[in-house]
Amino acid sequence: MFLESYDILCEKRRKRVANLLSGYGQRVQYSVFKCYLTTEKYQDLRRWLRKKLKLRR
Repeated sequence: MFLESYDILCEKRRKRVANLLSGYGQRVQYSVFKCYLTTEKYQDLRRWLRKKLKLRR
């Protein structure tokens, strides 16, 4: 189980992250998701987050 949380000021970016995480897990609080993932799926999630948010490593 992975617990994903975020604190993002930009509403547009925050909505993108929430939408993405909702496909991987269950929302337990406004900005916290509980995700039951394999290591491979977790890596996929990290890649998608970097791509969607245009983050560098």
